[in-house]
Amino acid sequence: LYGEIRDIYYNHADPFHCCNLAIQHASEKGLGETEKGDSRQFHHRQFMQTLHDLASVDPERAQNIAEKVLERCGVPKDSYIIKTVRERIQRWLVNGRNAKHILEGLELELGDAHNFWAEWASEYLPLCSGWMVQALNEVITMSGSDEIAIGLQFEAELVDYFEVTYQWHAHPGELSIDRSGFRTMELPHLLFGYIMPWWETAVEEPKKCFPKTFRRIEILKAREEEEAAEAAAARMEAGDEAGEMSTDDVDEVEDDEAPLLADIKREQIMLGIQAGYDEISKLYQRMLKAPMIFLGTLDPEVGPSIFRAILALVSEEGVDLDEQTTEYDDGETWEIPSDKPATWGKFEYNGDGETRPLEEKIWYDLMKSDSEFIAKWFKLLGLHRGVVHRDLRRFSHESTAEATKKRDPESTTRLRDFYDEYPVLFSSYRAMFALMPSATRIVESLHGMMRHSHDAQISLAFYNAKMRYNVKMDYEMKEKRRVYVRKRAAAAKGGATKSKPAKHADRKKTQAMVGPQLMELIDTYSAEAISSLPDDIKKKISIKEINKKDARTAERKLALQKRSRDEQLRPARVQNRGEVPVDELLQQGRSTRTKHTDEHAMRPVREENSAIDGKLVKTYWQRVPADQFKMEAFRVFPTFESPEAWKAGKTKMLKKTGEVYDIGAHMNTIKEIADKTKPNSLNDTDVSEMEKYDILRMFVKFEQSVVGSQNESASSTAKKRMKAIFQHIGREIKNSQRFKSSATYAAVEEEEEED
Repeated sequence: LYGEIRDIYYNHADPFHCCNLAIQHASEKGLGETEKGDSRQFHHRQFMQTLHDLASVDPERAQNIAEKVLERCGVPKDSYIIKTVRERIQRWLVNGRNAKHILEGLELELGDAHNFWAEWASEYLPLCSGWMVQALNEVITMSGSDEIAIGLQFEAELVDYFEVTYQWHAHPGELSIDRSGFRTMELPHLLFGYIMPWWETAVEEPKKCFPKTFRRIEILKAREEEEAAEAAAARMEAGDEAGEMSTDDVDEVEDDEAPLLADIKREQIMLGIQAGYDEISKLYQRMLKAPMIFLGTLDPEVGPSIFRAILALVSEEGVDLDEQTTEYDDGETWEIPSDKPATWGKFEYNGDGETRPLEEKIWYDLMKSDSEFIAKWFKLLGLHRGVVHRDLRRFSHESTAEATKKRDPESTTRLRDFYDEYPVLFSSYRAMFALMPSATRIVESLHGMMRHSHDAQISLAFYNAKMRYNVKMDYEMKEKRRVYVRKRAAAAKGGATKSKPAKHADRKKTQAMVGPQLMELIDTYSAEAISSLPDDIKKKISIKEINKKDARTAERKLALQKRSRDEQLRPARVQNRGEVPVDELLQQGRSTRTKHTDEHAMRPVREENSAIDGKLVKTYWQRVPADQFKMEAFRVFPTFESPEAWKAGKTKMLKKTGEVYDIGAHMNTIKEIADKTKPNSLNDTDVSEMEKYDILRMFVKFEQSVVGSQNESASSTAKKRMKAIFQHIGREIKNSQRFKSSATYAAVEEEEEED
């Protein structure tokens, strides 16, 4: 940088995983979390997992039964292929895609039959035993639940959003011809053009982003209202006949009834959407700080406003915008045209009747707290140099008005458009950011290779061939390398036997052995060796014949054998066990509620309990400033106050000593009293008849926390500023299609050829 090698570090939240976390929060807040270790819970993600457990036991049989169900219902047997994956925490792209495929089965038109999954499970039940019987009954039950279907639909529509950002990160952009990930300079286009508008629309007009989810809720509400009206009419009729119930009595009964499930689900979905919105807003705050905020100026719509806000803040920090230093100019430099404006565009407002325009004020307010670092990065990017002065002045005059915009927001060459207008400024940005690939592509590529190296649904023939190679050829090559290491270890110990296992690649010699071994293996399959085989053998070992007569044929034979055995087994099992009560199980599913829904009315209490739990972890106290630590601790934990604690400081209180001033030990004591594993030693109250959180409320005065209130106030201010940005960006989703540099920079290539 400026003739010196410097290490400059900065970080920002990885956009791919920001979106992943946003839909995770939306799903968990709206639909509830699954309970670890409970495989019998009533939850849409447990439905996904149970289907995978059943199908993965015997994929061929599962598909055979599916085809039989479809044929019986007069539907082509290839209408639906069972493909399931394990429900994964933190793998929301996989979950969403899986939810979509399961919904396709639920929505199959099967005439007068029940839904596909109920028919499939009832057909499968006579052939199973043990845990599979209970699991298949649960599949029938959950397949009849509107709540489960709404949960699956919400997951499926969340992943529609995620698919766009996933594909954006997976493809190259303007600055890379064939490599994904090098799109750092385009991140503002994705943020302003898709992410912010989508979430703003989701909050303000949720039916546009989740049309099928809300359609299911509306259908459920219409049916519930109809059933409620029928039940009320029946009660009225029964009351009139008995002379015991009037219309007022019916109204009173209805007032005491629980709210409709449809209304609860609507509220839950809205809470989930808001949680996703809040998370994306929080995670992208870092993206809108220095130095990444400078890339926001590349945007053709909001970029000029951001730039003028940056100029105002930099000027307030004492940076001379007209410094025009030439200290680092050396040798050839840019030929600066003579069309530099005589003055700067308007970015300073002194308050004497002058008001900063709203489109600039929202950015100014957002960046104000970061002004020191913005000024620092202004110089680190070289924007104080004379060579870039012309572009800065010209850019400060760029209009955001629709009629006078210089750059097209819908352009597929937005970086090139910026370069054409401000070549030196663009080059300054490009030098810093262009070759910074997103960590997403590196980490996700490695993770993908590991994840896909083993898949329970890959054909048996493939795994069989892979295993033969591993246990024969690969093992023999590794063993030769191990023998070398063992001999070397034995020689070093005077002929003693090996005392520990040796790895095949822990010596340079063994690494050098790999190449010749692989070449020797290749010779076994050389063209000369194959040409010496008889023609009939060569035909048999061709790929075409292997696929036709070997693996696939064996799989088909096995599938036919299983189908034949199932048909023989079914009558006896049905006779012994009786018919599957499908209607009864489906009705049970319609009346069953998830734990999240049952506890929905207790949401304020759960949030209060969560606030208490948050004060009982050391992580919270580590973030409390040292000068406020003692008073904060005594406010929240009145029983912690003591003469010894008054003499201790933050470091001493956080250290694990077991003394009376050890705040960690005090929190553990409170938890043990609440769990009733130890008697109450902190006061004279009898806690034997009290509930856990009633005990915790007695010892943890979370509402007295001053630091917590300050943090909430700061968080609220940041939320308001980000909300203003989201609203300013609007709800119109811009052009986010991918584009390649071969087209983008065609003009530059032609110019170079002419030169």
